[in-house]
Amino acid sequence: MFKRNSRSKPPVAAAATTSSAEDMPDDESSTTVVVVCGAGPVGLAAAIECLRHGLRVRIIDKALTKDPHSKAFGIHALTMEKFVAMGIAPAVLAEAQCVDRIQIRGRFATVVEDFSYIPSRFKGAFMLSQRKLEDVLEAQVQSYGVEVERGVELLDLIQPLVQGGKEGETTQEAGPSSSSLSSSSSSPPSSSSSSSSSSSSNQTHTIARLRDVQTGQERILVCKYVIGSDGSHSSVRKLLKIPFKGAPYEEDFLLLDTHFTLKPGMRFGGTSLLLGEPFIAMFQIAPDILRFVTKRCDGDGIPSSSNDQSIKGVENTEVEAAILQRIESLALARCPELEGFHRVEWASIFRVHRRVVPRYSVGNIFLAGDAAHIHSPFGGQGLNTGVHDAVNLAWKLGVVEGLGGDAEVFLGSYHEERHPVGLETLAWTDSLTSFTVVGGVFTSVVQNVLFPLVSPLLNRSRWVMEKITTRMSMLSLSYRGTLSSLLSSSSSSSLFPVGSPLPGDRARDGPLIRLSSGVATGLLEVMCNGLQHTLLLFGEDEDGGDGGMEGAVGALLGKEGEERLWRMRDVVALVHVSRRFHSVPKAAAAGDSATTSSSNSTSNSNGGSSSSSSSSSSSSSSSSSSSSKEVVITSMYDEVGVTQAFGLEAPTGSKGKPQPLPRCLFLVRPDGYVGWRALGWDLGSLLEYLEVLFPDRRARPSSSSSSSSSDSSSSSSSSSNNDGQQSKRP
Repeated sequence: MFKRNSRSKPPVAAAATTSSAEDMPDDESSTTVVVVCGAGPVGLAAAIECLRHGLRVRIIDKALTKDPHSKAFGIHALTMEKFVAMGIAPAVLAEAQCVDRIQIRGRFATVVEDFSYIPSRFKGAFMLSQRKLEDVLEAQVQSYGVEVERGVELLDLIQPLVQGGKEGETTQEAGPSSSSLSSSSSSPPSSSSSSSSSSSSNQTHTIARLRDVQTGQERILVCKYVIGSDGSHSSVRKLLKIPFKGAPYEEDFLLLDTHFTLKPGMRFGGTSLLLGEPFIAMFQIAPDILRFVTKRCDGDGIPSSSNDQSIKGVENTEVEAAILQRIESLALARCPELEGFHRVEWASIFRVHRRVVPRYSVGNIFLAGDAAHIHSPFGGQGLNTGVHDAVNLAWKLGVVEGLGGDAEVFLGSYHEERHPVGLETLAWTDSLTSFTVVGGVFTSVVQNVLFPLVSPLLNRSRWVMEKITTRMSMLSLSYRGTLSSLLSSSSSSSLFPVGSPLPGDRARDGPLIRLSSGVATGLLEVMCNGLQHTLLLFGEDEDGGDGGMEGAVGALLGKEGEERLWRMRDVVALVHVSRRFHSVPKAAAAGDSATTSSSNSTSNSNGGSSSSSSSSSSSSSSSSSSSSKEVVITSMYDEVGVTQAFGLEAPTGSKGKPQPLPRCLFLVRPDGYVGWRALGWDLGSLLEYLEVLFPDRRARPSSSSSSSSSDSSSSSSSSSNNDGQQSKRP
């Protein structure tokens, strides 16, 4: 019943509707599924991910043109891994300046953060101006046939209720309904849903009132979801009347992008943080351009940000000259390799805020990026965190719309997972800012006494450097410990080896070889399946039956289990990770070749994996007919990388051969995080877990009666959706 094969990518998502709102028919089927407000990096990333997952998207921005200046510029390893799935990693790498280390220079000691310790293929921080990154992202959006609609302002949002409210009730009053899931050893754990949880069963559409900023003409756009990625002054957040809790730092900051020259025979020391009063942060954002950030001090002759309304860029030439003179005098005195500056690209005075919203969504309207959280630029976390918001949300929208996932569980988990990350990032960047910027006796003691004492340990300890660079690259960020209803384990998961990823942790990348073809690949590429979860099966079939892995899995499931797993064929893809390099039957190898050819012909031209919203496209990737109900299993050979990354490295036998790995399962979500795990091939618990998330895919008992039975079942399901989804619990 099982067949080993390689997965093909589903066809590229259909282009989104780009006609004006006046031309759109009134029927519900023609409405745009997602409207993205804001065409910065976060909004563009959200649009790409929604399009990749088969949703119809429109993206609007109030500004007529892109901002020529770069507010953010650092891209970390975790974000680069997300760009692999989007299909833009090669384009970003071609444009970016890779920084492989950062020097923290104190008065008496220097610490070098060596990014070669980052546990990812992307060992560095990648400096790319926000403008160039937006160009790369927008080109990918355009590859789906969608254009950014610039000069379009959002005026109002109306989110009517089907029941429990009046038609036309505004979003501020149309709060989401709460939901919870009962817990079991195989189902998502129980958690009281926050006020941000979302239910598409109660809310059918959202009405956005838009205005052309040039003509003043207003229009109405009907959609199902709205993503507010429109920055720190978000119109979406203000329309929802969500408070933006927090405060600004007391200090004003100066920013200068300038070309530089080096003294003859001198070599540039690299991206550095110069401690002292005041500090200087120095980043090489291009081969001949440095960005400096420092604190404004009284007596500089530079106005404070509260008195200068041109925060985005200093238009006064005298003020720009004062900023250049101040930073040049500081930098040349403390960086002996620099000879001078010339040709200023940008100068700015700004004040940093630390703020976060109490909830990330109201109904079917979501906040992402700076619209939901802003914090200190130290650590370069802001842009990256916003892109991760977009990735987390988009696949859940796709699963709800395309695969029939439980809306309350999936969409409610967006706030449950991302809000704690926003708080943790704010606290971490705040601590970096306090260490670097805030003056006083305490900071002076830390920088001049404690820092020199611990610097030898920081420079020499591999463990310490791995911890520092893993956090800096954001790879250590996890949803573990959150109230997310999507994270669960089987009852045996406590017996896993120490170091194995828990539900909520990032699935760590590693090299693999496809057994059917011998082609080398990576786990990141294996997991690029659009909306499909990836089930990693570690261990071997020690019984050695003729059926191999297929027979072993089939025997574990039984006939009923095979039927249940087949119903999840477009929800989960099975991948066997083996430490044994064995041959694959010719029939399976031929199937691999055919499927791979199909994959290459249907994938996005820029390399991203795409998924269709219909289940038929996913099931067509299998070479089996629907009547035979075959389930695809892909076999991969892992020499050591992936098993090591998952903390499962097998012991070595007396003859130097690796011993069999323990049988275990890891279910990896479309965003690359572990959602569920179990020791042993406990596929029954996996199916129970999935059937809670996808209740419409449960196997229904056979009946010889007429369609009245199925009608009754549909009626019961509809009733449960309206009365709290009681029937969704197994």
